[in-house]
Amino acid sequence: MKNWKQYVVIGFLLILCLVFLLIACDNNKNNDSILCNCSIKEHLSIDEICCNGEDCNCSELIGIIESININIRKQEGITVDQMNIAIITINEAYTELVGTEQDNFIVKIMEIHIIKNGNNVELIDNILYVKYNATKGNIKTYLIINEIV
Repeated sequence: MKNWKQYVVIGFLLILCLVFLLIACDNNKNNDSILCNCSIKEHLSIDEICCNGEDCNCSELIGIIESININIRKQEGITVDQMNIAIITINEAYTELVGTEQDNFIVKIMEIHIIKNGNNVELIDNILYVKYNATKGNIKTYLIINEIV
């Protein structure tokens, strides 16, 4: 049978563990070095920090266009499935560009953001904003009409 000293030590250790968990990840999402454990459906969005009082370890979901190194990031509220479909659509539009159009795309676009609301496609400060449900035609037409490619 355990004596009172053993109960005190066990209680102290439990309290210490609880304090550590609370310090490691606060509920105010203020701990920039802490990210969250995410399932495939819960990846972080642009500038989102996840911290709900749990031990956290996750990073922002970033996609890349085939064969070139342009990051594709999702706005908060965009699901992983919506982002994946948008990446496929952007890749299809990119592969239909010919010759110097692909070169211009690489030079003029530094990053792509998948957005929930707004115009189907828009380029601002070398960031191409693509609405999650934009079509390959929307993307290609915008790029050509606005002489981006």
